[in-house]
Amino acid sequence: MRVGYSAGQATALLVLGGLQIILGTFATGSVPIGTGLVFVMFGCLMMFRQLLEFDPVTRTIAVKAQIVPWVRRFPGAAGGRLEVAANRIVWVRPDGSRKKVPVRRSAANSDEWDAVLAQLGATPR
Repeated sequence: MRVGYSAGQATALLVLGGLQIILGTFATGSVPIGTGLVFVMFGCLMMFRQLLEFDPVTRTIAVKAQIVPWVRRFPGAAGGRLEVAANRIVWVRPDGSRKKVPVRRSAANSDEWDAVLAQLGATPR
């Protein structure tokens, strides 16, 4: 099950980047165009890339980097299990220590996020 980025955040970055490019074009030097280009680039990446991928069979989460093709897997080879605490996904290691999986509900598509939480055994809010 794939979870994408929030469309609202992606649209906001695209709009802000577009405005900055337009203002930078007409304001000649007072507004940097490069920042607008970076906003547009990240907005496009957020529109089309996935934030994470959940495998319900193995109960693992693969968190994908936004620019580079790196992937971090939880729980991964170290073992452990995934739990939900306060609407966050937490990796409980075999020794009992806890680590938050580096994804937030605010960055994710809320319907897809709720579906993953339901599969992990929590009641989504």
